[in-house]
Amino acid sequence: PPSIASPSSSHAAIATEWLSDFHAPTVDLDERIRGGSAILQHQANCPFKAFSIIRLNATPLAEPEHGLNAATRGILVHRVLETLWAELGDQQHLLALNQHALNQCIDSHVTQALAEQAPALSIQPFFLTLEHTRLTRLVQAWLALEKERPPFTVVSQESEHRIHIGQLHIRVKIDRIDRTTQGSRLLIDYKTGDTTLHGWFGERLEQPQLPLYCAFTQQEATHAISFAEVRTNRSRFNGIASTSHTDLPTDITALGHTKATDATDWTTLLDRWRTAMESVSHEFTQGLATVTPHSAAACRHCHLQSFCRIAS
Repeated sequence: PPSIASPSSSHAAIATEWLSDFHAPTVDLDERIRGGSAILQHQANCPFKAFSIIRLNATPLAEPEHGLNAATRGILVHRVLETLWAELGDQQHLLALNQHALNQCIDSHVTQALAEQAPALSIQPFFLTLEHTRLTRLVQAWLALEKERPPFTVVSQESEHRIHIGQLHIRVKIDRIDRTTQGSRLLIDYKTGDTTLHGWFGERLEQPQLPLYCAFTQQEATHAISFAEVRTNRSRFNGIASTSHTDLPTDITALGHTKATDATDWTTLLDRWRTAMESVSHEFTQGLATVTPHSAAACRHCHLQSFCRIAS
């Protein structure tokens, strides 16, 4: 008689059938979808990633680290700059402070930010002291750059906006909005690492937050958007402007002079942004969940590879 180790010929003849199932259920009108601009970011980078993180809540387990993790350090930088500019208000008040007074101001806001986060940090005082020193140096380097800009006023910080795009209702929070003395309106997104403008262009926007605000809100016209790289070794603005503006930071490039896109005017760029994000939004709400990363970078730090089995 046939044994378990030697299957019968009838069993051995059964062919394996592969089923490609890359569509999730469509998003119902009453389904609560949370994630802000990250919904579009994940869908653009890899549809399966968006489905897994946003709809299945497939988040990674926290890993123990010495001191503070990168996310917490980024939150602290945002908070220090938010409270500091809430006090200063504009460049004029920044320039009016001598170095001693500015150092005291920075120290006060760094201390406040750490005190707010301390109950959730659960780390030894030694690490808090190190973080205080790190934050102080970061903010000093950043404000040195802000002093060199043409005059400006901070008109909004951490402002939240609701955007409707297809079936999605998305909340977008903008770190900061400046207005120059000549009336230019600049949107700023703080970053503590390297940035690239390429995520704002193409059929799939890998960094949709600022383009999403520009393309879908009915607020007054925006003249420029920029990352603000807050770093001790190289702080800089990295962004684009609708046209050449002498009242903006020099690192912000006029649209017709950047190699990142062939769009030469702001209206054309806004139309492209709307088309790209509407397409990605439609994909998500229709349940498209293919394992199709937009680039190798989409997989580089992804925690889902044992789930999607892209390497299999």
